[in-house]
Amino acid sequence: MNNTYGICRIGIIPYSREDGSQYFPEGYIRGIEQTGAEAVPIPHETPLSTLLPLVVSLDGIVFSGGPDVDPVHYGQARDPLCERIDRRRDRMELALMDLVLARSLPVLCICRGMQLLNVALGGTLHQHVSGHRWEPNDEQAVWHEVRIEPDTRLFQIAQTPALRVNSFHHQAVDCLGEGLRVAARASDGTVEAIELPGDRFVLGVQWHPEKSLEEDAVSPRAFRALRAAIPG
Repeated sequence: MNNTYGICRIGIIPYSREDGSQYFPEGYIRGIEQTGAEAVPIPHETPLSTLLPLVVSLDGIVFSGGPDVDPVHYGQARDPLCERIDRRRDRMELALMDLVLARSLPVLCICRGMQLLNVALGGTLHQHVSGHRWEPNDEQAVWHEVRIEPDTRLFQIAQTPALRVNSFHHQAVDCLGEGLRVAARASDGTVEAIELPGDRFVLGVQWHPEKSLEEDAVSPRAFRALRAAIPG
């Protein structure tokens, strides 16, 4: 824990609307604060020159969901099915991810955040997958089962080989980034969770645990595991 502030500080990146305004879905803040930590906003316009002192002041970070990562960052032309991108957010978050990983901060990456983690480590994405996304006009979100790999950090958190999760994404991990391993897959083979092996807490999940904190026992455990990885 950062003794300068006397409280565990976990950074969180906001969502953005098409008009450029930013906001925080309540679940992210609640998930962090339920662990006893303070949620520290990291706006998209944060100057790159200030990221290092910011990271030094943090104990962990949550990379949240959001728009597609620009395919230019993984060496591909943009597919017609690729949707809204946010170049400003990409630029800031990729620089932030590099610093966070270099300093071995505990990291929880959710949906877009998981895809960003993979790209930051040299991996690529499927720019569109079918059948995994909730549509705004549907009455219910898409839910499906994922199979969790044994001997992974995610298995230690979930304590089950299978988990029913929500699904809001239309992109997915393709080639794994350097050092990453698959921690869970959907029945169609889609990568649903990735992590760095070893003692460092670097976990990415394709679903949204912040949306189901009260619906299952595993979702809040993801945030608690992040907090537990922070000394103090």
